[in-house]
Amino acid sequence: MRFNSEGNEDDIRQAIEYLESAKQIHDSLKLRINEISAPCILDLPYDSIGGRSISLAHAPPCRFRFIHCRPLVAKSALRVFEFESLPMGRYAPISYVWRGLGADPNHNPKEFFSVTGATNADPLSLNILRLACIAALQNHVELLWLDGLCILQESKEDKDWQIQRMYNVYRHCALCLIIPGGMTRLATLETPTSWIHRAWTLQEVMGPKESRVLFAWQYGTCILQTFFPVRIEDLSPGEAGTAEFMRLLQMSGKRPNVREDPNHKPLVPLPDGTLEIKLLSNGDYFQRNSLIGALDTLKEGRHANSVWRSAMVRAAFRPVDKILSIMGVLNVRLNPANYPTLDWKQAAIDLMRACLEGGGKADWLAIAPELGVNPEICTLPNFPATGEKGIAVVVTEDGEKSVGGVVRSYVEGWELVGAPGGSMTEDGYLTLWGSVANLQKCDGSGDVDGLVGGFQCVGKERYAVVPKYGVDNGFYALYVGRKVQYTNGAIPRWIDPNDHIVMIVERKGEGKWWTVDYAFVTEELCRREEWYQDNVTLG
Repeated sequence: MRFNSEGNEDDIRQAIEYLESAKQIHDSLKLRINEISAPCILDLPYDSIGGRSISLAHAPPCRFRFIHCRPLVAKSALRVFEFESLPMGRYAPISYVWRGLGADPNHNPKEFFSVTGATNADPLSLNILRLACIAALQNHVELLWLDGLCILQESKEDKDWQIQRMYNVYRHCALCLIIPGGMTRLATLETPTSWIHRAWTLQEVMGPKESRVLFAWQYGTCILQTFFPVRIEDLSPGEAGTAEFMRLLQMSGKRPNVREDPNHKPLVPLPDGTLEIKLLSNGDYFQRNSLIGALDTLKEGRHANSVWRSAMVRAAFRPVDKILSIMGVLNVRLNPANYPTLDWKQAAIDLMRACLEGGGKADWLAIAPELGVNPEICTLPNFPATGEKGIAVVVTEDGEKSVGGVVRSYVEGWELVGAPGGSMTEDGYLTLWGSVANLQKCDGSGDVDGLVGGFQCVGKERYAVVPKYGVDNGFYALYVGRKVQYTNGAIPRWIDPNDHIVMIVERKGEGKWWTVDYAFVTEELCRREEWYQDNVTLG
């Protein structure tokens, strides 16, 4: 055929007919017709996928890979395409937990597949992957990104390359699909999940402009109603639905009324008001409010403190993931190859140093004082442990508790405003410049509130501000800023006179201090004449 012949209209017409026919016969050509040049690196018949382990070891590293939705929805094939650059706005990534609810005890192994090298992951449900593709197509998106399959699990080189670019994968998507129960079994709205407790899921909702939650749902399209509505869109009748993420997060912990959508009849009788939304937050208001705050402050570009708080109190099987998972949100790129699996400290130091460059602030201060001081980096809190169900827990004398059950100072949700600036050395010594006051540690007798310049710390120790040239007891207060409550309507607000934050530090050597505790104090105390400007080096 002379498809490029000039002036031959018959040939051109016939070429178009052949292309249209080929488009229907071989779906991969559609990508090229739509001006996307991407080779297919995996093409498996749909009926051959169940029960097998899929390997992409033959694919070259350091590429972006996506699942093509149409052939999967049609149950014809699983096809993965490879791109040298991100097809911005043309794909939907999935946010999920690698170890979720697990499969139903009576599941059919032929309905699942695994990925070679993804040793810590649950098997992947073909049906859930197909539902995600349906949701993407309903939103006019033809490509799907699933880290378990689209990252070469057998290649450390590819993993390191992908981690450095992962925030951009979410930031430049058309929308993000959140599947909180994992890729093995869909969770209902009333099913608690570990999704909000996992480190990596934070950046997965901070990046996208739009996110929707996919969950088990049998009632069809309808409305959840509290003091604001959430519309549930039927995805697969009697099986699954989707809802807008932010509104569903705000409704977490509530018992909404479920009412009919004016344009849709329910598939089965609607629940009678006993429905409680547990899918996203599992009743942990600390995790919920810290995420809402991070999302709200992101819009105004002052999200650093909220991001640090939300990230450091999440669970991660590898501690370094707490750092690598937020570097993109904070506009920093670190190379994971520089950090051994357990060496989170150096990664944190490098991230902090980058954040302070160019006049940045130490926005990671005071993010969770009740968790105590981290023994490795004293300006961070102790990290929560990973509980049996994958959630972040704090080990106390009374057993394991959720982070929200321990960090009581954050029930209302707030951000730190006015954090001090400073610098950090390569070995992690942080020098802050700000208002400092000498302290006298008080004994256990008497009422500290009646003591001039007296206050009580989060850890219940009591101190009093004393003149600079008085007795030096080795304890000092460093002013770190104000706590300003979030203005989101889903989070309660009240007047708190103790809305200024000071860090209690103890001298450990010549010119070196260590964080001991924090205190929430009044503005009046911070205006006392005993305060002076000075440098404090912590580490």
